[in-house]
Amino acid sequence: DTVAPSVGLDIRGTSGANGWYVSPITITATGSDATSGVASTLLSIDGGMTWQPSLTLNEGVYNAAVSVADYAGNVSSSTTTLSVDTTTPSINMSVAGTLGHNGWYKSAIQVSALASDATSGVATFEVSADGAAYQSYTPIAFNDGPHTIQFKAVDAAGNVTETASQAFYVDTLAPMVNLPASWQLGTNVPYDVIDEGSGLAALRIVIEDEDEKYAKVAWNQEVSGSTYSQDIDWNGQFKDKTVAPPGTYLVWLKASDV
Repeated sequence: DTVAPSVGLDIRGTSGANGWYVSPITITATGSDATSGVASTLLSIDGGMTWQPSLTLNEGVYNAAVSVADYAGNVSSSTTTLSVDTTTPSINMSVAGTLGHNGWYKSAIQVSALASDATSGVATFEVSADGAAYQSYTPIAFNDGPHTIQFKAVDAAGNVTETASQAFYVDTLAPMVNLPASWQLGTNVPYDVIDEGSGLAALRIVIEDEDEKYAKVAWNQEVSGSTYSQDIDWNGQFKDKTVAPPGTYLVWLKASDV
């Protein structure tokens, strides 16, 4: 028998992209010899001294050496690179902006994200803003209104990570108050409060003298929604029942949104 045996490697696992496997793989050394027959089929990983017929490989890149001997003592060997990536990419998101109350941002925001993959590396990284089609990732800026964002990363092995749709709410505008500049006591004075963004949350009304000599009159009004209208009907008395003498007094309306 002057002919060396042929060398083979049986690989069982799920194939991905670009020659990668996306599941653990079981490899078995194989060979054939038409004359004296195959005496042994063994393999070793990454130059190790341990030789065995079969083994399972998890995440990583390996050099598998296969050695086949026939009964005549002829030996053949070969080396194969095996790449296994069973882990999807990770995506970490961050938001730059000023957080207000109730989950709303009260400044424009910029949403950024970082995709990483320790084994095969990130091949594509995309973003979808407000339900639009995915496009190559760039940081996304959001102004007033409700918004959604979603990310998708694919590694070189073909593993995919797609985040759930994340909602953001932005309201950079304070409520608007419509109030006459001045009026005479004894007049019902109408006012309006408007907030088209997050909606009205609170309204406080204060009546006082400019020198704060008298006990100011103050009350909170329950408000909600985008608009609120009411009248101010002041009887000319301060909190301690002092009757306001002739003069000029200040009325403050402080409105807050959600």
